[in-house]
Amino acid sequence: ASRILTVLTEYRTLRSGRGTGTVYDTFLTEPVQEKYQVPVPSLDSRTHTPERAYYQGVLQIARIISNQIVILISNLCKMSTESSREKENKSCLSKRANKMIGFENILFQAFSLANANPYNPSSNPEGIINLNTSENKMVTDILLPKLTGLCGAASILNIVGSIVCDPEEYLLVPSPYYGAFATDVSHMAQVRLEPVYLTSQTEDPDIEPFQLSVPMLEATLQKAQAQGKRVKGFLFSNPVNPLANYFSREMIRDYLDFAHRHELHIIFDEIYYLSTHAADADVVSILSMINELPDPGRTHFIWAFSKDFAISGLRAGVLWSQNSAFVSAAECCTPFSAISPPTQKQLTNLLTDYDWLDKVYLPTMRSRLRESCDIVRNTLDELGIRHITPKAGFYLWMDLIEFMPSVDNEGEKKLWLTILDHGLGIAPGLAFYCCERGWFRIIFSSPVEVITVAMDRFKNCLLKMRNKDYRNLTVKQRITDP
Repeated sequence: ASRILTVLTEYRTLRSGRGTGTVYDTFLTEPVQEKYQVPVPSLDSRTHTPERAYYQGVLQIARIISNQIVILISNLCKMSTESSREKENKSCLSKRANKMIGFENILFQAFSLANANPYNPSSNPEGIINLNTSENKMVTDILLPKLTGLCGAASILNIVGSIVCDPEEYLLVPSPYYGAFATDVSHMAQVRLEPVYLTSQTEDPDIEPFQLSVPMLEATLQKAQAQGKRVKGFLFSNPVNPLANYFSREMIRDYLDFAHRHELHIIFDEIYYLSTHAADADVVSILSMINELPDPGRTHFIWAFSKDFAISGLRAGVLWSQNSAFVSAAECCTPFSAISPPTQKQLTNLLTDYDWLDKVYLPTMRSRLRESCDIVRNTLDELGIRHITPKAGFYLWMDLIEFMPSVDNEGEKKLWLTILDHGLGIAPGLAFYCCERGWFRIIFSSPVEVITVAMDRFKNCLLKMRNKDYRNLTVKQRITDP
């Protein structure tokens, strides 16, 4: 910078006619002259070419350097912006996440550099041959059929919990919610869930039961903070498990604004995104709204192959975020839950077979889901059992309060075990941390023949034990601590 300033100062003095020419010796050395093609002054010139040549040379280099200054300032501004953004990204993460990011892993850096330009004898013979990573590449052909992926949605949730929260910090979650959320984020990450309790009570007949609203989120957040709980984010599934409905674009915008207003991370679990079966289903993915996120650094997306592609045992999932620090922290965790390259290759082939996906797989899956779902719903209608109309997912949320021996946790467990004794396994609302007793989840993603037999057993069991007195109970009378 000082050398540039010297040249520009000399350029100014030359223009004013007070130039001394001393800069020539200190700055316009031969390498610089050669680089910028500055003319060398000649003392033998009749027209004072030494001064003129020197002046022209400084002018030329000043123009070049001025352009470089513009680029330099632009880059510095960009670096400053990125540095500020990076600092903000890191500040919203856990201490654990920042510690992982700050760890200097030389082996990983070496791998990354080699992987940026990998050697291939045919396509990239000039690439880097990686003799740094201890990897046996000599028996890939015979091991391929036996390799599987390792990282599913559960592992991803554990990683997300570790990045967003420090131990004993909280995530808001609408209840009822997928029961394994609690273990996914608490066993290793030691994150706690703060339920936003929903009920079947609605004042507007057009609003479905168990609808999540921003006032509910606000009330739960305020209560948790008053109890000294540090809430760092908001986790939910869309489509919703176990309710089998989904959030509209307007609702998602409201939730995003709520999270942004309180500087909360918002985590979208869209593991059932493709498993729609209602004719009017229109599930909105957060990935379709990335250009309208109020807080991109705190918005994260999870998806896995297990549900939509019926390969739960494969353990392969996706984590997406626009927060570079968040992604860096997640990458630090991948050695513990990586997906093998052969599995990645097979899944890539699966996802890029667009004709098969659009014309065969997805229509067939949705048609079969719809057929089995209709059998379950027809049985419930026949028995007069209230349920939420399912639009996505493999399950249905139904109200069995009339068949419970008592309106409490124990009564719900007894009904669950009684149905189990009749050869049918369903799940009680307690498993989903539902505060309102009597609700159960039933899965219908089985062949029609199996569902038909299951519904026969369901009817034979429940017809013997109905208690119609429970039908008129208020929601308040049904609420207990799950």
